[in-house]
Amino acid sequence: MPPFTSSTEAVERTGGSSSWAVPEAITLLKDFAAAFIASAALSIPVTIIDKAVVENATGANTLGASMRTALVKLLTTPHKFLTSREYFVVHGVYTATYLAANWTDSVCEASSRSNKIPKLASTTLVNLGAAASKDRIFGIWFSGKPPAPFPLVSWSLFFVRDLGTMATAFSLPPAISQSMVERDYSPSTAKYVSQIAPVMAIQWLTVPLHLIAYDLYVHKLGSGRTASDRLAFLRQKYTETVGARSMRIFPAFGLGGLGNTWLRNALLGKPQE
Repeated sequence: MPPFTSSTEAVERTGGSSSWAVPEAITLLKDFAAAFIASAALSIPVTIIDKAVVENATGANTLGASMRTALVKLLTTPHKFLTSREYFVVHGVYTATYLAANWTDSVCEASSRSNKIPKLASTTLVNLGAAASKDRIFGIWFSGKPPAPFPLVSWSLFFVRDLGTMATAFSLPPAISQSMVERDYSPSTAKYVSQIAPVMAIQWLTVPLHLIAYDLYVHKLGSGRTASDRLAFLRQKYTETVGARSMRIFPAFGLGGLGNTWLRNALLGKPQE
């Protein structure tokens, strides 16, 4: 993949081939445009699902009723949905994540360096902080309880949840994709399935962390809620929450990521993969 500046220009601008080059401003703007537009589309279903999961986990509403209310709002007053605070927050999370990926790609391409480790580091750091902050905000907004400080243990559970998700998303797809191609699946099918399936599967392990984090916000440690109460809560909410959290994987890890890549390539005049 060629850099945006010639190798001579990169050396002249950075003082040597071992330095990092700065991409042109127009490249960075196009990176932002791709991230912003891709996030705008995927944030619609993710907002609906994430709000419903929080309201269901905290007892403010049921999963189905929350989704129906959001869909009615989207279909009847789309301008209100698209300017709602929850949509704004979700859109911000994914714009930041895709922008980190795009800008890392551009810097690495301009510097003639591999993007694998820098891209993993930048997107993981940005997404971990942004996603945990979004879930904290949603808990405060949509729990139906008076706003209160979010427990540190809940923050920690969100971080562990997202570390597991990101590790799965980056480590397993190459092996799964290669195995599928060897079994005569098309490369495009193998690529898409390998990106989606592992992250959906890990939800069965990470959803308990997600639910307990919210339960600890609504029912603080020392509130009299016993371990048996929390286990009963998990059993009640587990399966439907896994289903909902798995549904959001399609836009978040599939269509959004592919859309961002396609838009970035189109805006930069690069061949589509």
